[in-house]
Amino acid sequence: MLEEQSRDLTALGGEQILHRTRDTPPTTMVDELKLNRCGDLPSLMDIPEKDQCPSSTRACLRKTNQKDGEDRVITVIPVAQSPSDPETIPISSPKDLSLTFEGHS
Repeated sequence: MLEEQSRDLTALGGEQILHRTRDTPPTTMVDELKLNRCGDLPSLMDIPEKDQCPSSTRACLRKTNQKDGEDRVITVIPVAQSPSDPETIPISSPKDLSLTFEGHS
C-alpha cells in the first residue's frame, strides 16, 4: 500500500510566459503561452475579453499577427483549466508527481 504524501508546490507557482516569433512575410506571427501551475491566470484589464482566455484558465495560448505596427489576435486557446473537482491519485514513486488539468476540446 502506498503511503500518502504531501508536497509543497508553491515554488512552481506564479505566471510564466513563453514566446515564439515567426517571420511570415509580409507579417510576423507571435505565439504566447501563459502558464500558472498553482492558480488561475488573471484577467487583463487592458485587453478585450474576447482576446483572452476565460476565467479558471491555468494555461492560455494566444496567437497574434503583426503587420505594419498593428497587432491582431487571431486565436486564443485555453490549453488547461482549473479542475472543478480536483482528484488525487497515488503514484508509485515518492519522487514522482503527476499534475493533470482539464483541456480545451
